[in-house]
Amino acid sequence: MPPDTPGAEASASWRDRIAVHPAADLFPPMSDTELQQLGEDIKKHGLRVPVVFFGDRTTLIDGRNRLDAMERAGLSIFDTSGNFLPSSATVENVDPVAYVVSANLRRRHLTAESGNSKQRGPSFRSAGSPQPHIHRAAQLPERWPNQLSHLGHLTA
Repeated sequence: MPPDTPGAEASASWRDRIAVHPAADLFPPMSDTELQQLGEDIKKHGLRVPVVFFGDRTTLIDGRNRLDAMERAGLSIFDTSGNFLPSSATVENVDPVAYVVSANLRRRHLTAESGNSKQRGPSFRSAGSPQPHIHRAAQLPERWPNQLSHLGHLTA
C-alpha cells in the first residue's frame, strides 16, 4: 500500500505497506542494538537524513534501518489517515544499485581496504567497526566507489 493511502491502519508496520528495492539488500541491516540506539537518537534529535523513495514513492531505496529504528522506538511512520510522516526524498532516472552503493559508502564511512584489489575486487569495511558481511558490496565493479561520487546530491 502506498505511503499516503487513506484508511491505512496506523498500527501496521511500514514494511507491510512500503516495498523495499532489492538494491537495498546490498548492505546488511543493523543489529538490534544498533537499531535501538538509532531509534533513541531519532527520538531525541529527529530524523536527520531523509529516507529515499525510488520513482513513484511506493518503493524505498534508502532508509530501511531508519524506519525500523523509528518503529522500534515507538515513533509514528504514518498518521491515522495513512500519510507518510518522516522526511523523505524521491529519486528517479538513476541506477538503483549505483545509488545505494554511493549513499551507503559515504554515510557508513566505508572505505576500500588496501591490498590486491585487482584480483579480489574491492572489499569494504566500516571505519572503526569491521563488517566482513558487506561482501556483496565488495563484489561490485572496482571503479564504482570513485565513479559514483557525483550521485551524492540526490540524497538531499
